[in-house]
Amino acid sequence: MKRFLVAFIISLPSVAFAANPAIDSWGSLFGAQLVAQYPDLFFAYVGIGQTVDLPQTEQVLYQFALDSAQNDRNENAIVDLERIGRPPHSDEDHKYMEKSVSHYAEREHPSLSRLRMTRLALESPAYSWLDLFRIPLGVRYSFQRLWKEIFYETSLFKQEPRIDVPVYFFLGRHDKVVTSEVAQRYFDALEAPRGKQIVWFEYSGHWPHFEEPQKYRATLIGQVLAETTDTTSLQK
Repeated sequence: MKRFLVAFIISLPSVAFAANPAIDSWGSLFGAQLVAQYPDLFFAYVGIGQTVDLPQTEQVLYQFALDSAQNDRNENAIVDLERIGRPPHSDEDHKYMEKSVSHYAEREHPSLSRLRMTRLALESPAYSWLDLFRIPLGVRYSFQRLWKEIFYETSLFKQEPRIDVPVYFFLGRHDKVVTSEVAQRYFDALEAPRGKQIVWFEYSGHWPHFEEPQKYRATLIGQVLAETTDTTSLQK
């Protein structure tokens, strides 16, 4: 039986390890479920920017924005954040919270620019200029149809408390997109009889495979593959 390494699920395909199945960010919500339900098909699971429970994530992000506004003594932001209250929010209030989180997250750790993301995509032979238009359209299409109906109804805490393959979480220390705090909670609660490990990327936000590609590649090849696969069978 063929088995696979689920490396990461991402909304924008990675060029760092194009030969491996790609799973990160919001896609990791489904990647963890896939591996948990069909463990015999996989060598290991590596979740990058692991999404776990969006309602819990939004609570953490809201508190981050409010604490940051208070530390910044930004009275207007404090009033507005207290006005919208804690999640769940209307679409308009959700956009305001995201804007506030992004504002303060950028101060802590600047995110990858669109220009750099574009350059990384075009460095891959798998993508063309046309894909630069297709990708955001595809993401928008998926979010419109999946965001509230599926993402908000999924919690790995409840649905996948156990994964029966070696589990690795690659987490950016400064992730303010899905927050590593919630991923850490899930990791601590997760039953993983074949082992589990968090690899922290200290100089990354939500995209450690782009922000620290050398460490990402070295860890994936030198540690994950070495610890979880039979290299002789892979070469056959």
